[in-house]
Amino acid sequence: MPPVVPPAMFATVEDGVYRSCIPGMQNMGFIETLGLRTVVVLGNEPLEDAVTKKLQKAGVGVMELGREYWVPSTKWIGLGEDLVKKALEAVLDTNLHPLLLCCTTGVHITGVTVSCLRKFQGWAITCALEDYRAYADTNNRTSCMHFINQFDTSLITAPPNPPSWYQAQLDHEEGDTHYFSGVHSPEAVNYSSHDPRPAYKAFYFCTMAPSVSGKVCYDENSKRKK
Repeated sequence: MPPVVPPAMFATVEDGVYRSCIPGMQNMGFIETLGLRTVVVLGNEPLEDAVTKKLQKAGVGVMELGREYWVPSTKWIGLGEDLVKKALEAVLDTNLHPLLLCCTTGVHITGVTVSCLRKFQGWAITCALEDYRAYADTNNRTSCMHFINQFDTSLITAPPNPPSWYQAQLDHEEGDTHYFSGVHSPEAVNYSSHDPRPAYKAFYFCTMAPSVSGKVCYDENSKRKK
């Protein structure tokens, strides 16, 4: 039985989506346990020939997006909107799952791509940036964080068969839109008992909610006297 050694920086991003540095032959025993259908290479460095042949023999598709979108320029940092857009649309396509995102180190290009996914998922920009920094540690790059901050998530076109974790996000957003439709003041918030979420989630985690809870009451007698 081959040794089960995961590639460096390996982690689960979401159900059916993984990230790591480029896997080598020493990692193939572990890679086989994932039952991958697709490997997305985000960097310009290709997979080893032996790894490519082993993946192809197992029926795993290889998308070399880094080489496809590479720009011959000294100013090229290995990142571009087209590259990240194509990668994230692959991540959202369940026909390609299980899927592995990888680059040379598994840190910068892969980290930026995952952080852009987090941004697309509605994470606060500070949280999306922290997701990148968690892997980059002291090697975080200002250019990468700037890219994450400036990335336009409206460029991404979700496929007709999105993964369950993304569909759940859409359902929540649709519910929140309906829940707070027409709300213009805290008093207008209708807290219905059928909402299964805790009150703090039903209110504070909705981007359409008013800034003050409708349950907050101000007692004139409780005001501090000057």
